[in-house]
Amino acid sequence: ATKDWTNVLDQTYTLGTTVFKDNAFTGCSYDYDNKIFNCTTNTYTLGKKTAKARMISVQEAQALGCNTDAQTCPVWMYNYLRLSANYGGTINQTGGEYGVNDYYWLLNADSSGLYNAWGVSYIGNVSNYRTTNTKFGVRSVINILK
Repeated sequence: ATKDWTNVLDQTYTLGTTVFKDNAFTGCSYDYDNKIFNCTTNTYTLGKKTAKARMISVQEAQALGCNTDAQTCPVWMYNYLRLSANYGGTINQTGGEYGVNDYYWLLNADSSGLYNAWGVSYIGNVSNYRTTNTKFGVRSVINILK
């Protein structure tokens, strides 16, 4: 949907590695003792893709300060989600029953289950969620060269 944008430079990136055990949809597990995401066991790397916008990965979220504890993500990462102002954000999302997101998806699947993926919640943490959850949105990132 962003391929025809003219005011954003193309970006070539390599998607991160992901766990590849019993099925192709597994991804990162979380090491609770060290508070890091483990995405390096039995890995594969997807080839380079060119895009103007993309989803943030769980590794990038961690590098920005997110972990599975509430309010560890920077406010800008979870602001504008429903009830985010109750947890350190400045603005709650509005829009009625179908315009409210409590979370948004990250790029990675979660190795703890076939139907789980990583997301950022309105309380400012990263966690794994069922992919059947209907209160999720997508927050794309655009890298802009300075």
